[in-house]
Amino acid sequence: MRQVLGQILIISGLVLVSYWAVHNYLRNRTLQVPTNSVVTSHSLNAPIWIVIPHRLSLGIKPAQVVNGHWNVWPDSVTYLPTDSTNTVIYAHNTKPLFGDLKKVKVGDKIDIIDKQALTIHYVVSQIAVVDPLQVELLGPTLEPVITVYTCTGFLDSQRLVVRATRM
Repeated sequence: MRQVLGQILIISGLVLVSYWAVHNYLRNRTLQVPTNSVVTSHSLNAPIWIVIPHRLSLGIKPAQVVNGHWNVWPDSVTYLPTDSTNTVIYAHNTKPLFGDLKKVKVGDKIDIIDKQALTIHYVVSQIAVVDPLQVELLGPTLEPVITVYTCTGFLDSQRLVVRATRM
C-alpha cells in the first residue's frame, strides 16, 4: 500500500511540475506582430488608460517590439504603436489585468483615454477566440477600432480578441 501511495505521489508531482512548466512557457512567450504593422513614435493620441465599465480601469503603456515580437509585461497593459486605425491593446489574463475580459459582451462600452486626456468611446462589435499565430485581427482596418487581446484556453493556448468600433 505504501509503495502504491508513493507512486501516486510521484506521478502527481510530475504532472504538477509539467503543468507549471508548460503554463509558464506559454504565458511568457512574446506575441508576434503582424508584418504589415509599422511601429512609429508614440503620438499625442496614444492610449494611456482603458475603461470597461464594471470590469476594469487600467493604465496603458507602449509595447516594446524587438525583432518583430511584441514583448509583453507580466504586470502591465500595453498597446502596439502603429500607423494603423486598429489600436491593439494587450494584457495577461490575470485578475488584476484582463482576467475579466471574458465577461465582456457584444454591445458593451469601452473607453480609451489618450495622452491629450480625450476620452474616445467604443462599442464591442466582435469577440473571437483564435490561435496565437492568427494575427489578422491585429492588422490595419478600414475604420478606427480597438482590439483588446489576452490569453485564454487550456494553458493559455489561445487568444481572446475583443474588437470594438468607435462610436
